[in-house]
Amino acid sequence: MSAHIAVARVEIEKARAVRAPLPGPSGLEDTLSPVDLPPSDAPLPDPLRWTTTVITVATLFLTLFNAHALRSWAYALDSNAVTERVVEASERWYAVTGTVGLNWPVETMRADWQKVKDARFGSEAAERIE
Repeated sequence: MSAHIAVARVEIEKARAVRAPLPGPSGLEDTLSPVDLPPSDAPLPDPLRWTTTVITVATLFLTLFNAHALRSWAYALDSNAVTERVVEASERWYAVTGTVGLNWPVETMRADWQKVKDARFGSEAAERIE
């Protein structure tokens, strides 16, 4: 049995795939790709700039459309002089986003969810009336 295992190991070693090298710092044109790629004209984008842009856009989006979560977070803080100012600021921001209509999606979903929670079916409705 061990002779068969040794032969199988030799065959497996012969059949192992060779991986192509990863692209170098000069780009994809120096790889062993079967497709000829032209050299890149523009340098690769700055990853720090890209990351900063993504974080900034996400922060702005959440600040505008997530005022209810900011307000809920402020109310969850321990009560002291600093958090009172945080609560006041979050309430003002919630009011500002509400006047522009940015709270509408969350308020609509919350109202619809409340309707589903309040719905009664069959015997539950009769028990609730009595």
